[in-house]
Amino acid sequence: MRILNEWLKLHKGQKYETRRSITAESALFVCNKWDEIERNADGTDMKKIEEQIVAKLKAKIPKLDEKAQVIQMSVSCAAQVYRKFGVMTDDLNNLMNGVQRLLSLCVERKTEFLYT
Repeated sequence: MRILNEWLKLHKGQKYETRRSITAESALFVCNKWDEIERNADGTDMKKIEEQIVAKLKAKIPKLDEKAQVIQMSVSCAAQVYRKFGVMTDDLNNLMNGVQRLLSLCVERKTEFLYT
């Protein structure tokens, strides 16, 4: 999970000399290719895999909100449904909501930084 290590550097303020850090809520983790997990595992195995992913993330980011910040989806399935029917899957909708939440959080944090 190299990306998690990079995020932790940013979170601790180690990435840049200015020592500005990011908050725990400033992350969105997408478990892509979730359709492969569904295809190769039964319901209990899927739940175990999901719990393992969340446990690894929470070990590094204790304030992680797995409901809002960890999204399981298949990008290829979402794209296929969108091409065929012109609608977003629930997974893609959750991702879009997560990105929207991050953007508004970013604007809020930037405003706080600039004006306080």
